[in-house]
Amino acid sequence: DVLKGKIARSQTVVIEGPVISFIGSSTPREYLENSKTIDGSGKYLAPGLWDMHFHLCWAGDNDRLLYPILLRNGITGVRDMGGDAGVMRRFKAALASGEIEGPEIFGAGPMLDGAPPVYRDFSLALNSDTNVPTLLSGLRSNGADFFKTYSLIREQQLREIAEYCVKHDMTFAGHLSEYIEPETSISLGQRSVEHLNRLEEIWAADKSRIDRIGNAMASKGAFLCPTLITYKLKASVRDPSIVNDEYAKYLPQSLMKEWKAVWAAKHA
Repeated sequence: DVLKGKIARSQTVVIEGPVISFIGSSTPREYLENSKTIDGSGKYLAPGLWDMHFHLCWAGDNDRLLYPILLRNGITGVRDMGGDAGVMRRFKAALASGEIEGPEIFGAGPMLDGAPPVYRDFSLALNSDTNVPTLLSGLRSNGADFFKTYSLIREQQLREIAEYCVKHDMTFAGHLSEYIEPETSISLGQRSVEHLNRLEEIWAADKSRIDRIGNAMASKGAFLCPTLITYKLKASVRDPSIVNDEYAKYLPQSLMKEWKAVWAAKHA
């Protein structure tokens, strides 16, 4: 029970279609006939987990590469924080048709950044000449569930994104921009802050400001997604021993190639 933080033992769970219709210590008579029984004795039944910062939709074979390991770890949903809109549409369609089993995708499509962007391959560069509402409408029509804002976006463009989100019942989330004070981004409605970028510097300089930012986020219903595993990998990426054979088979070849170049440079 994720609300009470307790384990309810020896329970019967009845599922009708996509809905859990009953949870209790005994099975009601009306459910005993014409039902399929799954014996879960000695096991746990838990709500599906979400990976709240994932990059799935940037490579066309990531579904077949990563779906099995996600499902085996109980992850039935991913918040995709930046990728190719065409790949995302294809993945969603395959899931909806039952062509492949995998987690639900709540995705942003390409990231919205300044000009030039940090990552050119799946970012859209916004500047003072950009027709932001038209661009965002295009992303919506191509399947974006929310908008991902990135590190070099400017305040004027962020304000236009925020205005569009209010008008069209959308949200935006992402990095704290290097050009915008965190308090401003939060006040404009940024739904989540990814990683600890900017916050680590503020913490070192003024811990009371971190408290104020946290309070502002709480009042606006925003949350922090710290992605601590990213920092762990960054700290050890120069060490080839972090990748064993079991781990390596889930790495896209392009990423493995990049890491091998890092390892080679270390020993050059």
